[in-house]
Amino acid sequence: EALEQRSTTNPEAYELFLVARGFQRKGSERLKPVIVRLCRRVVELDPKCANGWALLSIAESELAQRGIEGYSIASARIAAEQAIAADPATADGYAALAEALLRGTMLIDDAVASALATAFRLDPKCYDAHLTAGSAAIFQRDYEQAISHFERAIEIDPDAYWPAGMVSQAYEAVGDTAAAAAAHRRAMAHCERILADEPDHGAAMGFLVTSLA
Repeated sequence: EALEQRSTTNPEAYELFLVARGFQRKGSERLKPVIVRLCRRVVELDPKCANGWALLSIAESELAQRGIEGYSIASARIAAEQAIAADPATADGYAALAEALLRGTMLIDDAVASALATAFRLDPKCYDAHLTAGSAAIFQRDYEQAISHFERAIEIDPDAYWPAGMVSQAYEAVGDTAAAAAAHRRAMAHCERILADEPDHGAAMGFLVTSLA
């Protein structure tokens, strides 16, 4: 199934994309510029690699929101649009566009909702769409919806630490103490594994401290 869905036939581009995606799912914040460089190489090798463009957009939009010099929401949007142009049938491009729009305005407007709806129509199992939709639900204080999207993201990638950390806090927000405790234990297990390999992983450490507390 994975081979059928890959968006490039260039083996070097595909290998670099997988490395970049691994960094995105499990890596620390300091790896975001590395993800951008890897994805720029991916789309240089294969300009039609929609997934490469989408991942480039997501990493750049995160860096831009944090105010890191050399990255911009405008550039992230262009990369997302390149992903959609390369393959209008890929959900990742629309998920990336939704994230860039959301991080650019911090508002849940019609454009964000439309991009997410298209992503889910194309692929209900789109990991990045569930992450962005979960974040949007948190902004709107719709914690039940946030739980739904973050738990779906965990099903899609059980090793990803970020949705595990976020859903724990959403369970707390709805007052489900038993589910929150179980979710915090799960997040701690994820973060402890990451920190064993990468002791200076700041985001994993932050989620671990939150769950311990």
